[in-house]
Amino acid sequence: MYTVHNPISVWYCVALNLLYFCASSTYIDLPIEGMPAKEIKIHSVVACCNNGGIGFKGRLPWRLPKEMKYFKRITTGEVEDVKGRRNAVIIGRKTWESIPKSFKPLKDRINIVISRTLNKDCEGPDAVVNSLDELVDLLHSTPWCDKINQVYNIGGNEIYKLIHNSQYCGKIYLTRVLADFQCDTFLENLNDSFTKLPTEGFPEVPQGIQMDKNDLQWKVEVYEKNLLE
Repeated sequence: MYTVHNPISVWYCVALNLLYFCASSTYIDLPIEGMPAKEIKIHSVVACCNNGGIGFKGRLPWRLPKEMKYFKRITTGEVEDVKGRRNAVIIGRKTWESIPKSFKPLKDRINIVISRTLNKDCEGPDAVVNSLDELVDLLHSTPWCDKINQVYNIGGNEIYKLIHNSQYCGKIYLTRVLADFQCDTFLENLNDSFTKLPTEGFPEVPQGIQMDKNDLQWKVEVYEKNLLE
């Protein structure tokens, strides 16, 4: 057994051990493949009706062509300079399976499915990951970090919960459909942990109430998760 007599040496050893522990933790601030972990932000795009419902029997309860054009515009990044990169959409397995075959993978976007059961070699998605940690690792890795611009979570409900309760939660683009629909799936309430932002600073967001098919109205609100004090 060795004895360290110099107290400065003792503190130096402790500091080295702490540095090693921090560097080997799952969530670190040091760059991984060029981007610090905490800089990854996964934005959410979601629509709900008056009662917070987002789906019924695995489908959207409404048909809003104008709102779907907005959804495509924001998730593909048509209003921003993406410098040769594409946006990625994060999709849960149930949502992926609910998309008609003729529409998937979603065009002009990198499609990444989160699933504990889906085969990673399945046809369609650009990638399949089993967890949020695996998703973050993928986004850090080459060549993905060089190909992706923004990352958008498009559900379903469990994936919204997973992202919104994580440190990676970015902006939440919430379409409020101003009508009542029968739903069996509901969005978790955005509580005091989130702040509603003015939409004027977001050129990709339609301003004010929009009129759509069958005289249905909707508007987009933008939320941001509060920083921990």
